[in-house]
Amino acid sequence: MERETKTLVTPLGKQLVLKTYLTTRESRKLREGFIKNTKTTYDERGVPHYEVMDTVGLIDGGEDRAFEAAIVSYDGSTDNIVDRLLDAPKNEFSFVKNAVDEVTSDEDSEEKKTEKAATS
Repeated sequence: MERETKTLVTPLGKQLVLKTYLTTRESRKLREGFIKNTKTTYDERGVPHYEVMDTVGLIDGGEDRAFEAAIVSYDGSTDNIVDRLLDAPKNEFSFVKNAVDEVTSDEDSEEKKTEKAATS
């Protein structure tokens, strides 16, 4: 089954094709980077405390994984999307990052929309 996508036009006039949602498997892959870059300890009450071991790896690696998970194509190509965006002007990268954040955010998930509708 082919997944629904949406197409946006970036500030540089390039087509950005994004998935409209991530699967649970894809979301887990994004969390994996967080887990690998943090150390968890527990205090005497059993409350977890998290220490980031590699801040740059956590942030940059997380962005890269999110781009890879959410973007279908950029400027008509599926090749080296992350690298091409890293070499693009900042406003282009920021536009794409905001679009990817919308796809990867749990706030817009169908489950959350259903919960909001039920409580409204």
